Amino acid sequence: QLTSPANLSSFTAPANVNLVATVTTNNNIINSVNFYSNSTNLIGQVTNTPYTYTWNNVSAGSYTVAAQVIYNNSSSVTSVVVSITVTNPLPPVSPIGLIALTTNTQVMLSWTASAGASSYNVKSSTTNGGSYTTITNLSGTSYTNIGLTAGVTYYYVVSALNLGGESANSLQVSATPEALPPPWVT
Repeated sequence: QLTSPANLSSFTAPANVNLVATVTTNNNIINSVNFYSNSTNLIGQVTNTPYTYTWNNVSAGSYTVAAQVIYNNSSSVTSVVVSITVTNPLPPVSPIGLIALTTNTQVMLSWTASAGASSYNVKSSTTNGGSYTTITNLSGTSYTNIGLTAGVTYYYVVSALNLGGESANSLQVSATPEALPPPWVT
């Protein structure tokens, strides 16, 4: 009997699904318990109690799962099939707290991390309100845009990403880098 997962269980990708079979031996020799998805795809095999196997990194989709007990070296019995669903996570929320600081011909950006985000797209434009071009994708929450033209105003937004997709853009910030002043002679 497949005791875990319960029929119609739902998981979030990439899912780790714990498969548990309860086996009553009835004085038979249990050789193995094989776990299958969608009837024919062998997920894993366990030869000792407890008959537990973790199916790792399951991608989004609908699956059926069953346990097959091999006993007395040649006989088998299969559990009732259980249906599970693995869904992608929701996209993260938009980053907040985006700030821009200028030095010389560069703009330093930083923002507050978005829960569930795996990376961020930093986007810029020289037009207020966009359209924006993604200039980098990174996992951190700060970025320095270098080699900019002094006196030009740059507009920035940041979006957060995960397996569920991309968030809306953050609120826009702007910055105008200035050139270094010429050297002084005293």
